[in-house]
Amino acid sequence: KQWYQRRVAITAGDDVLSYLETTYFPSSDHSFLQNIYYCSLYELFKISSGKQHLIPSQKYRLRKTNPLPSSISAVKFKSNNQFDDNVKSLLLAVFKRERTPSQETIQMLTENTGLSEKQIRNFFKNKRSRG
Repeated sequence: KQWYQRRVAITAGDDVLSYLETTYFPSSDHSFLQNIYYCSLYELFKISSGKQHLIPSQKYRLRKTNPLPSSISAVKFKSNNQFDDNVKSLLLAVFKRERTPSQETIQMLTENTGLSEKQIRNFFKNKRSRG
């Protein structure tokens, strides 16, 4: 009987998470739905692991490995290192000429690419170290 109750709870929890991930909601409801999402996630973990309580570090790990779906979050995540092809080719061309750009070159690149100085400095630093 206990196995059956666990299976029903896991299926119900999976259904809640699936619904929240695939249905778009107005931003006014996001806070409430985010709470439901994380509570469901925590409950599923407790059921599948057989634990009665989660410590804060376990909750943190669950939040990190299961970010909020875009359907209930206004935050749009950008993947790393996804510069436009034109921007990347310009940065690479400048890198071939000078491995450490001058302040004037950095200023010119910020105006032409729309990137911040920090992004440009990081690109050159990473390119020098990684090759």
